[in-house]
Amino acid sequence: MFDTLTEMLQDAAARGEIPAERLTPVVLEVLHALIIKRTILDVRDPTKKDITAMVDEILVPLVYA
Repeated sequence: MFDTLTEMLQDAAARGEIPAERLTPVVLEVLHALIIKRTILDVRDPTKKDITAMVDEILVPLVYA
C-alpha cells in the first residue's frame, strides 16, 4: 500500500504537479503514519473522502510549505 502511494506521489512529481524536492522521507512518513493511525485506531477503514482530506489538508501543505 505505501509503495503504491509513494509511486503515485513520485509520478506526480515527475509530471511537475508537486515539487520533487519536497517529497522527502519525512513528508511520506507523516502521511503513512496518519494512514496507519486511522487504520488501527478507527473502527472503519479510511474512505475515499478521508484519503482526499489527508492529501488536501496534510500532504499538499507539507509539499508546498
